[in-house]
Amino acid sequence: MATLSLSKQHPFLSGFESSSHVWCLHCERVWPKSKWIASNWYCPSDDCLGTPMDAIAWDGELLNDLNRPDRPPYPAPGFFWPLYPVFDEKRPLTF
Repeated sequence: MATLSLSKQHPFLSGFESSSHVWCLHCERVWPKSKWIASNWYCPSDDCLGTPMDAIAWDGELLNDLNRPDRPPYPAPGFFWPLYPVFDEKRPLTF
């Protein structure tokens, strides 16, 4: 198995250069990019098995296309942000 680069550049994908945070498709949590780099581009969460392929740039094109107003620009480390919002009758979804 090849080792990944510890550089700021994602080993497989582009669009991470200007992003300060990375969202994990596996656990749906956001971490600073520096934590992803330190963990060799695997999800830095202790209870997640997210790989470099689960890393999505927080301010990248993919998440921007969702046009969701509940996405904070600078989330706290470990912030849980589900891809599909959880329905709550007390708080209807508005987009």
